[in-house]
Amino acid sequence: MMKPVLLAIFLWLTFYPLAAQQGCTDPQATNYNPNATHNNGSCSYATTNYTLPQGVLLNTNLNENSGLAYVNGDLWTFNDGGNAASLYKINPATGQILRTVPVTNATNVDWEDITADDQYLYIGDFGNNANGNRQDLKIYKITLTDLYNDPVLGVNAEVINFAYSDQTDFTPKGENRTEFDCEAFFVRNNQLHLFSKDWIGPLYQTKHYIVPTAPGSYVATLEETFNVNGAITGADIARDNTNEIVLIGYHPNPFDSKLFMWLLFDYHDDSFFSGNKRRIELGFAFVKGQIEGVTYIGEGIGYMASERVDILNLPANLYTFTSVNWVPLPVNLLNFNVTYTSPDIQISWQTATETESGYFALERSVDAILFEEIHRQAAAGTSNSIQSYRYTDRKEGSHTYYYRLKMVDKNGKFTYSSIQTIDVTDKRILQINPVPARRGEYLEVTYSPGNTPSPIQISLWDTKGYTWLQGNYLSYPASGIKLDTTHLPPGIYILQVADTQEVITQKILIL
Repeated sequence: MMKPVLLAIFLWLTFYPLAAQQGCTDPQATNYNPNATHNNGSCSYATTNYTLPQGVLLNTNLNENSGLAYVNGDLWTFNDGGNAASLYKINPATGQILRTVPVTNATNVDWEDITADDQYLYIGDFGNNANGNRQDLKIYKITLTDLYNDPVLGVNAEVINFAYSDQTDFTPKGENRTEFDCEAFFVRNNQLHLFSKDWIGPLYQTKHYIVPTAPGSYVATLEETFNVNGAITGADIARDNTNEIVLIGYHPNPFDSKLFMWLLFDYHDDSFFSGNKRRIELGFAFVKGQIEGVTYIGEGIGYMASERVDILNLPANLYTFTSVNWVPLPVNLLNFNVTYTSPDIQISWQTATETESGYFALERSVDAILFEEIHRQAAAGTSNSIQSYRYTDRKEGSHTYYYRLKMVDKNGKFTYSSIQTIDVTDKRILQINPVPARRGEYLEVTYSPGNTPSPIQISLWDTKGYTWLQGNYLSYPASGIKLDTTHLPPGIYILQVADTQEVITQKILIL
């Protein structure tokens, strides 16, 4: 008879693969497997194009910017090798420099990227494309307290020195002929994660290395590789429960020069290439410039920056980007609709299936960047039938509104829906005919507050303040309200039309 322990092992080996079927778990993938319960990183995607919006011109002193970090609500950058060893806080709305902070004990050999955690800011001086033989690779570590306390005098940095575990040959290779260049990293759980820039090809791999955050000298351990088909120039990780990673870059072939970003998500531990890897095409470097820096500023939104390209006369720009359309949702969302029926905005959505879903948080914005939660609604949990949800949002002023759904599962992991836009900008039109009017003629008032009938109040008074008419009416967009003028003495009058949102006045003359 088989012993109980061996029997248990046999049963586990037999039935575990059935209970935890591996495959592609992203419904947006071309090879999505609805029966898969364990993501094995096999998802593949159709070509996806995304156009970066119009950029903000950066100050010309940032023409060689080479990294971005969003710290305490501020955007920081620097210039790359051969420039001043200084940090610059910039205004993302104007591209101008707000503050310059020298790093007094550092040299800018080849600064390439910047990242931060809750206490420190890190600068990567690890550019190595000149000959591929640098043996002074380092990362500067600065306390955020020092950065904000005395920026005029500058700050001192601690130093993290490192070498690559798989580099043994340090003979000069010539310019842009090495696989041991690096321009991208971020910090996570007291470890620095570096992503190499491969100049050799043909696969153009990036290697993922890990270095501790404590000052000292280390050998950067090689964790994994991934064929990115390009040169990686920047990286960041979202500071939320999605732990989404973005890698940006371009193809080094000047006849190709495609810009791209890779989105990495639903991976296991620090094996970032074990999960979903989705490439988003961003156009061409000869149109948008060579992107060098990237940082998240919120869930699924962030900034990218390009350096100046002299040969094409392309200035340095700051771009916004969003990834919310490509991160898989915790539920299978059938639709998400926003409609305006004055004075309310109706929001509705339906799900086809839900698995361990916790709740929906409806968020609203007036600029598509900063969102606030306006409503929270419990989800179905686990469901294989269509579930419908609805919420009414009261219009607050004249705006273009942006809505998105934050879908949170029972473990706290969340993702976002795409953003829905609704324009409720008032287009009120007040028309009075005839002007001037003769006593006894009907005065026709046409007021258009929207596409549906709207209750309004009309008042008419003379220049001495005496009210000759006041009443409530129902205004129709395509027809006017006729006012009798037979009782009005000739003179100048003030006509006022008011609804729940606005008051409009106009002078009229009765002959």
